[in-house]
Amino acid sequence: MHNDLAVSYPIMEHFYTLQGECAYAGYAAYFIRLGGCDVGCVWCDVKESWNANEHHLLSLEDLLTTILK
Repeated sequence: MHNDLAVSYPIMEHFYTLQGECAYAGYAAYFIRLGGCDVGCVWCDVKESWNANEHHLLSLEDLLTTILK
Protein backbone atom coordinates (compact mmCIF):
# COMPACT_ATOMS: atom_id res chain seq x y z
CA MET A 1 0.00 0.00 0.00
CA HIS A 2 1.31 3.45 -0.97
CA ASN A 3 1.77 5.95 1.86
CA ASP A 4 0.91 9.42 0.49
CA LEU A 5 2.73 11.08 3.41
CA ALA A 6 5.99 9.47 2.24
CA VAL A 7 5.88 11.39 -1.05
CA SER A 8 8.61 14.06 -1.21
CA TYR A 9 8.69 17.40 -2.98
CA PRO A 10 11.46 19.93 -3.68
CA ILE A 11 10.81 22.67 -1.12
CA MET A 12 12.46 26.03 -1.76
CA GLU A 13 11.12 27.66 1.39
CA HIS A 14 8.35 27.34 3.94
CA PHE A 15 7.31 29.51 6.87
CA TYR A 16 4.43 30.69 9.06
CA THR A 17 3.18 34.15 8.16
CA LEU A 18 0.15 36.41 7.96
CA GLN A 19 -1.63 36.56 4.62
CA GLY A 20 -0.78 39.91 3.06
CA GLU A 21 -3.34 40.32 0.29
CA CYS A 22 -6.86 39.61 -0.94
CA ALA A 23 -9.85 38.60 1.15
CA TYR A 24 -7.70 36.70 3.66
CA ALA A 25 -5.31 39.57 4.44
CA GLY A 26 -4.30 39.44 8.09
CA TYR A 27 -5.19 35.76 8.56
CA ALA A 28 -2.60 33.26 9.72
CA ALA A 29 -1.12 31.19 6.91
CA TYR A 30 1.68 28.75 6.23
CA PHE A 31 3.56 29.53 3.03
CA ILE A 32 5.16 26.71 1.03
CA ARG A 33 7.14 27.47 -2.14
CA LEU A 34 7.91 24.43 -4.26
CA GLY A 35 10.95 24.21 -6.49
CA GLY A 36 10.66 23.10 -10.07
CA CYS A 37 8.43 25.55 -11.91
CA ASP A 38 8.83 24.96 -15.64
CA VAL A 39 6.73 27.88 -16.87
CA GLY A 40 9.58 30.44 -16.97
CA CYS A 41 7.53 33.64 -16.78
CA VAL A 42 9.67 36.67 -17.60
CA TRP A 43 8.08 38.60 -14.72
CA CYS A 44 8.81 35.86 -12.14
CA ASP A 45 10.37 37.32 -8.98
CA VAL A 46 11.64 33.92 -7.78
CA LYS A 47 13.64 32.47 -10.65
CA GLU A 48 15.73 30.63 -8.01
CA SER A 49 12.79 28.24 -7.63
CA TRP A 50 12.85 27.05 -11.25
CA ASN A 51 15.37 24.23 -10.91
CA ALA A 52 13.89 21.51 -8.69
CA ASN A 53 17.31 19.87 -8.30
CA GLU A 54 18.59 22.87 -6.31
CA HIS A 55 16.12 22.30 -3.46
CA HIS A 56 15.98 19.69 -0.72
CA LEU A 57 13.34 17.02 -0.98
CA LEU A 58 11.00 17.02 1.99
CA SER A 59 8.35 14.41 2.60
CA LEU A 60 4.79 15.47 3.26
CA GLU A 61 5.03 13.78 6.64
CA ASP A 62 8.09 15.84 7.64
CA LEU A 63 6.55 19.02 6.29
CA LEU A 64 3.31 18.43 8.21
CA THR A 65 5.26 17.70 11.38
CA THR A 66 7.10 21.01 11.02
CA ILE A 67 3.92 22.95 10.24
CA LEU A 68 2.05 21.54 13.24
CA LYS A 69 4.83 22.59 15.63
